[in-house]
Amino acid sequence: MQWVAGIAGGHLDLDQQPCRIAMPNSHAVVDGINCLCMSVNTPMSWSTLLAEIQSESGLQLYNSIKTKCPTGPLYIDGIDRSIAVARNELEKYLADPIKYTSIYPGEILQIDGSTGTGKTEVALFLVLTTIIPEYQEVTVGQEIVRVHLGGRGKSVVFIDVEAKLRVERIFEVCRGHFLRCLGKGNSSLYPELVGQIDRLLLDWSKRVHIFRPNSTLELLSTLRGLPGYLSQLEEEFHFLFLDSPSSFYWIDRFESQSLGTFVPLHKSLVQAIREVSLEWGLVVCITNPVLLASERRENHESLVIREHLPPVWKECINYRFVIAHEEAGQQRIGRMVAPAIGPIFRFHISREGVQS
Repeated sequence: MQWVAGIAGGHLDLDQQPCRIAMPNSHAVVDGINCLCMSVNTPMSWSTLLAEIQSESGLQLYNSIKTKCPTGPLYIDGIDRSIAVARNELEKYLADPIKYTSIYPGEILQIDGSTGTGKTEVALFLVLTTIIPEYQEVTVGQEIVRVHLGGRGKSVVFIDVEAKLRVERIFEVCRGHFLRCLGKGNSSLYPELVGQIDRLLLDWSKRVHIFRPNSTLELLSTLRGLPGYLSQLEEEFHFLFLDSPSSFYWIDRFESQSLGTFVPLHKSLVQAIREVSLEWGLVVCITNPVLLASERRENHESLVIREHLPPVWKECINYRFVIAHEEAGQQRIGRMVAPAIGPIFRFHISREGVQS
């Protein structure tokens, strides 16, 4: 289908001729060509009118549509359930938890917690469920076994501010998840699958793109440079992880005492996160170390904590959770604290990753 704009009367100098804003109110077909019929409104120069036209690439159009498409759950029951409750969609979630979309591309999830509570492990679990495919076929003897892994088969960007993410750990949780999905009844097949699994782990890990900035300015530069980086890759990205962006807090505060740049710098960070997440249709997960947590764990007050990030960060967060240790063992407790206070939930962290 071809759309044509025609001007009668021969040559037209766009910079000299006045024009009017034209609003389409119907269309006709002339000689097989679709033509818009316009009504005329306020006078305006052609150059001004053309300057108002915004172009959009096919990729930008795709990503803008992707922000409205369902992507499924996060596979951590306490988080998915809390978001469903906050949206008044609990019945919808309970009816089919596997198909429920708890967070959409362009939205931002923040996980708060003190040191050692498992914030990075939660992020790593979300990495796992993103990079592994929904199904994976492996060869056993002369047979092909189809294993349901439940992942998305997409790529992620992981900005590792504190350099805590280890590739070996990614391999470990992916291997553990694969063996769980393989099932105890098929555990005898594992020796035959070692080589295949290792090759799969290598392929999956290539979907994790890790950046390690050494300052807040480098972090900002990384975020602003992401669109150019992503546009060069033939991969579909789903998640942007930002692990501990407050790590440079004291350095920034010291340097900004005379420059007055602390809050403006963080406003620029938040703006850059919003722009890249919306432009590329990314879900954002931010982990945030906390300064203080109460020892009382019987009510939600125990999970309300102080943080280093300035208030501007709260404006961009769609869902905020706090996690903490239980009294003993590897058990964790968590709770949504924004946009509403949610019920306490529990999950477990082991060598194989998060289990809820």
